[in-house]
Amino acid sequence: YVNGQHQVTLAIRFPDGQFAGKEVSDTVRLIDLAPTLVEYFQLDWDNSFDGKSLFPLMRGEKEEQLREVYIETGMSEQNYWPEGHRVYSYKRIAERYWIRPDNHWVMVRDEFLPELLSGKDRIMQMGDWKLTWRPMEEAEPIIQLFNHKEDPENRLDVSFQNPVRTAYLGMKLWPY
Repeated sequence: YVNGQHQVTLAIRFPDGQFAGKEVSDTVRLIDLAPTLVEYFQLDWDNSFDGKSLFPLMRGEKEEQLREVYIETGMSEQNYWPEGHRVYSYKRIAERYWIRPDNHWVMVRDEFLPELLSGKDRIMQMGDWKLTWRPMEEAEPIIQLFNHKEDPENRLDVSFQNPVRTAYLGMKLWPY
């Protein structure tokens, strides 16, 4: 399973030059950006976050709990689909959306939502491990486990050698 669109660089430039040139190799999420900025600017923020501050990683600290990184594909991942992957019935992506007149939010049309949700590949990555779930048209989904550190191209499925880890990441993926 190729990383495709979800492996991108996140760069932060702090006004005071703090951590200039620091590189963090851990996988992080966009939801980690808000708590990082709140901590940096020492903002009063009473609400909770789904993300976690990046400061421990930037300081070189090892986190006690691995970050759960949930990833799902968009509509443009056909280059990565195996034969028999579930396909979408609509051809023009723009047909899926409408704009709410009250707030101008772009929304998925209700009639497309079930098909959209059932056709996405889903991934749960924690530390060096990545579990992929790929929906198929006429068969059970393809579930694979990769050691992202030892196999960065995600070519060697090690799910059968690691059934407990596969089940654990599968349970972490289930709520999504």
